[in-house]
Amino acid sequence: MAEDVVQVKTEISKIRKPSASLVTDVLLKSGCLEKEDINACVKKTLQKAEEVKVEVLQVIYKEYTFDEFVDFSNSTFEMNWKVNNLLSEIQNVSGKVKGSVEGSLEAAAHEHSELVKQLKEADAIAELLERLYKIHEALDAFPAEMNKEDYSKAANLVHDVKELLSNLPKVGQEGKIFVSLRDEWHRQRAQLTATLERIWARSVAWTTPAAASLDNRQGHLNTQLKLNTGGCLMANVLEAMQILGIVEKLLHSFGKKVVQYVFRPLIVFPSLKPEISVKNQEIVLSFIKEGRKKVIDPGPLYLKFSEIFTVLGTFFDGTSIKDENFKSNDINVKSAALFAKLGEFVWPVLSENIINECLKRSVPTTSAQLERYQDVVKNTEEFEAKLVSLGFIPEGTTDLTSYVKDVGIHFGNKKCQDLLVVARDLMKDDIHNTVQVDSNTDKAVLVNLGEVEKTLQGKKGTKFVPLQRDEGTTVSKFTFCLPACRISESTEKLMTLAYKTLFEAVQSTPTCAIQLFYTVRNMFELYCNVVPTYHKQRLATLPQLAALHHNNCMYIAHHLLTLGHQFRPRLPEPLNQGMASFVDLVPVIRQIGEKCFLDQLKIQQSNLLELVKNTQGFANVHEEAKNLQVEKTMKQILHLLTNLGKVWKGILPINIYCQSLGALFDDVIQYIAWEVLQLEDISADEADHLPSLLSILVQRGSEIFQTTPETDSSSDDSVWDICTVVPHWTRYKELIGILKASLQEIGDRWTDGKGPLAQEFTAQEVRGLIRAIFQNTDRRAAILAKIKAV
Repeated sequence: MAEDVVQVKTEISKIRKPSASLVTDVLLKSGCLEKEDINACVKKTLQKAEEVKVEVLQVIYKEYTFDEFVDFSNSTFEMNWKVNNLLSEIQNVSGKVKGSVEGSLEAAAHEHSELVKQLKEADAIAELLERLYKIHEALDAFPAEMNKEDYSKAANLVHDVKELLSNLPKVGQEGKIFVSLRDEWHRQRAQLTATLERIWARSVAWTTPAAASLDNRQGHLNTQLKLNTGGCLMANVLEAMQILGIVEKLLHSFGKKVVQYVFRPLIVFPSLKPEISVKNQEIVLSFIKEGRKKVIDPGPLYLKFSEIFTVLGTFFDGTSIKDENFKSNDINVKSAALFAKLGEFVWPVLSENIINECLKRSVPTTSAQLERYQDVVKNTEEFEAKLVSLGFIPEGTTDLTSYVKDVGIHFGNKKCQDLLVVARDLMKDDIHNTVQVDSNTDKAVLVNLGEVEKTLQGKKGTKFVPLQRDEGTTVSKFTFCLPACRISESTEKLMTLAYKTLFEAVQSTPTCAIQLFYTVRNMFELYCNVVPTYHKQRLATLPQLAALHHNNCMYIAHHLLTLGHQFRPRLPEPLNQGMASFVDLVPVIRQIGEKCFLDQLKIQQSNLLELVKNTQGFANVHEEAKNLQVEKTMKQILHLLTNLGKVWKGILPINIYCQSLGALFDDVIQYIAWEVLQLEDISADEADHLPSLLSILVQRGSEIFQTTPETDSSSDDSVWDICTVVPHWTRYKELIGILKASLQEIGDRWTDGKGPLAQEFTAQEVRGLIRAIFQNTDRRAAILAKIKAV
């Protein structure tokens, strides 16, 4: 076949030799060329045309340049004759060319195109014969390469045949020779693929634990990976797979298993250690126990990984291993393209696992640990440099190193995250576990951070000194003083956590200090959202928790007023320039506490007024059934108020306690007084029973407010008076007095609109009561005349 191809090329080269003058040669062979060469005729005609052109130009020039008129009629006639003669001569030459030459030229051009077409067909046949020869040569060499186990060369032959077959002309491809060649190529490719997959399956054998065992250390002790080259260079096998385009899928599957069954167990279970044994050409990788380590340390983990990577690199490069006592340091591993390809599949997943499961957990939680973290940074740099030298990752890969070098940021993030988790857990704690707070333990009034720290440690701080005003006078000692009350234990812990975090901030790097400061802000912003939502149901139904939540909010707001001011001088810029403040959170937190307690007061107010409304007025109280109903209502009101007093006593600051109960009590007696004033007719029997029923609240109501026999630090040596906290108390007692009084007594207490009765009731209200109680007599008319609207 080779000789035929050479002969065809020789004939083609002969055809391609060019002739000297194609037109002349054609005309000579056709017998149409006369004595005078056509080229000479044309040249002669062109020369004559130039001469006539010159003469014409001269004549025209003379005609338009002479001043006087000259008769050029003879010259003009002569020029016309020459031009006409020239045109006739050109026409004769043109006719001669068209008649004698053009026909021959057309025939020559057709013959030339046929020759070119035949030449192209000859070239195509030669190229096809050469391509068929190369295909035959490659297919014929394939078995020999397979026998020599040179799989990369065999794969190149298969790849070359594929390229040659794909570029064959479409015409004639259905011929038997082309079909046979393609069938033979498919057979050889399938043979090579099956051989390579069989070698890989024989060289890589996995023993993996059950899926249920992946979550415990014991299950991974059954994991085993056997790498056996069997005398075959694995690099040769993998290169052949790469040429065939099947290596990516295989490496991806292998890399996924290596991460899942080898590397990840070492990360999750620090007590596992890889054990590598070598016998002949087989490497066995398994796990053994190494104590009971529970803390993940990056340094030892890197050493375990380096040992495994060395083994894998050796296997992929096909380096022979004969030493029974194999050690990773004994092998000088070279960079391999296919090992790097494995790294492309493994490293993104593995590096993410190392960061999330190991490096994140190794981030320090204290400043002291942060100073010692440079050892981890050094170990990480050495580990990535090792992987680069093995060829597993490309040079310049610094995923792990970049992470550990940013440890300061990670330290702050982790610290802040942990703090917010602790704070959130405190917010979700039970509210009813309480502690007593007062001015003696108030950290908000201390400016010296040393005194604040002593208070946090339970030591007695500096006693609060009243603020001095001009001329030696002092502000009241109760100005900006925390009233004695009870707050939730979790709230006190939350505030202590905030103080400790800020103490750590002033001792940290500027970046970390800013992170910690804003973490404290985030704590209280989180408080505004978590507590009202998480405890919503209990805050709405349990009065004691509503009171505690109110105190908690007031306690936090009290400290936030000065918290930023206390730490600002020792914080970095820009915090120390005035940005270190929590004052903006004060009204928000106060409003949350106030709203919760006001909502609870509204609920209790509604309950109390509902009791009064259920009596359906105070008419006919002289009847036994109605009398008992009204008496029961009064006792229920007292019972409800007494219970509220019990759950709020000692919880709320004394002023809030008295004002809250007083407001509820005042609403009740005000509504009762309004109901009585609506009566248009009160019989004598009703007038006898009604005062005694209304007096039930007077007799026992004052007992509810007898809670401050001692002087409290927040009471300014004053004892609460019921008339202060219950604004309508006197009015209610005056109403009872009117019901029992005579006309004369009523007139005396009115005293022309200046008596005690006139201080609580309007003239219209008193006149209405008189008309309802007393019959229409002259005496009643006289009293009514005296009581006039002012």
